[in-house]
Amino acid sequence: MEKGLNKRWMGILFAILITISFGIVFNAVQSNTITVAFKNSFGLDRLTVGIVMAVIFFCSDHFQRNPSDRKGF
Repeated sequence: MEKGLNKRWMGILFAILITISFGIVFNAVQSNTITVAFKNSFGLDRLTVGIVMAVIFFCSDHFQRNPSDRKGF
């Protein structure tokens, strides 16, 4: 965009917005799809599935680290 349209600010804005989109929006859509699938398949409450997914998501970093680096849960 900087060279084609001669608008550097537009390229920077696009880069920031696409980063936010991939980091937040697409993950939210996938999480919603998973909760709906669990509700339709197993009859589970969407809030319960969402809470379990949040725990898995936020605790996954803890379990991926080297066990010798852990200082407790």
